[in-house]
Order: sequence, then C-alpha cells, then structure tokens
Amino acid sequence: ATTLRYRLLDTTRTYAWRKLTESGEALKILRRHCEYLLYALEQFGVTVWAPPSLETVGFFVSNLANLRAALDWCFSDEGDTGLGAKLTGASAGLFIQVGLLTECVTWTDRAIHALGGHSQGTRLELELQACFAPSIMVTTGNVPAARTALVRALDIAERLKEAPMQLYLLH
Repeated sequence: ATTLRYRLLDTTRTYAWRKLTESGEALKILRRHCEYLLYALEQFGVTVWAPPSLETVGFFVSNLANLRAALDWCFSDEGDTGLGAKLTGASAGLFIQVGLLTECVTWTDRAIHALGGHSQGTRLELELQACFAPSIMVTTGNVPAARTALVRALDIAERLKEAPMQLYLLH
C-alpha cells in the first residue's frame, strides 16, 4: 500500500512559519511535532539488537528530515532535551541500521548528556549507550568513550535482565 504524502512549496512553508511565529504558537507546534514523531517511532518498538521491519525503515527514511528538525529543536536552547533524549532513544537503532553512524554518535552523545537522574539506569539509557558505543567505534576507533559506553550499557542490561541486549553488547 502506498502512502500519500503532501509537501508545501518553500514560499508557502515560509509564509506559514512566519504566521505561526507571529501568533506565538511556534514553540507549541515544534513540541507537538517532536511528540508525534516520538509516538510514531515508539509504535515500531525499535531496539538496536533487533532488525527493523521494512515498514519501520520506510517510515524512518521518509521522515528523516522531520526527525532531524525535531532533534535539532530538542537540543537547541529553546528545546526540551528530555524529549530529545526519548526521541533519540526511539530512533538511534534506525540511524545505525541505515548506516548514519556519525549522526548516531552526535544524537546519542547529546541525549546521554541530557539524561536526568531519573533516566539513568533505565531502558532509555541502555538503548542510548548501546547505540553510541558501536557508532563511535566505527567512526572514531576504539576510543575510551566506546569502552565506557559498552561497560555502562552491559551493566544496565545485566541489572534490567535484558538478555538480548546483553548478547548484542557482548558480540
């Protein structure tokens, strides 16, 4: 089944954005955009240790520009880094699967540093660390940050009794 997608002309998009900004609604819409993408990606249940479905990869690829814009906003001065960490956690495995490892390093590093105390040791941190480690190993080499991320991820996976993730990390 094909999905119908609509696009705006750049001039129309610019005009609409100007009107949205003038109305004072821009930040609310930017947040909703991020929340929508997070909700949609969470429905796929992506994790780094399991290959995604073709539908999942198709959604990711067709929404890559939207995802990048959402992550840019989340990690900006006016954004929400907590939402950015969740959005990164839901998409990091897909960045790896499609070979965008440099981007995976960038987003997961930002997300890991944005995690609050309540998110440390959770499945979210586990996914972020487990995606950061192999991405930085491939792009930069066997640097200390890769080892630190692997050890941290393995520790979390053991405490959470996440056997598939433990096998992935040990591999």
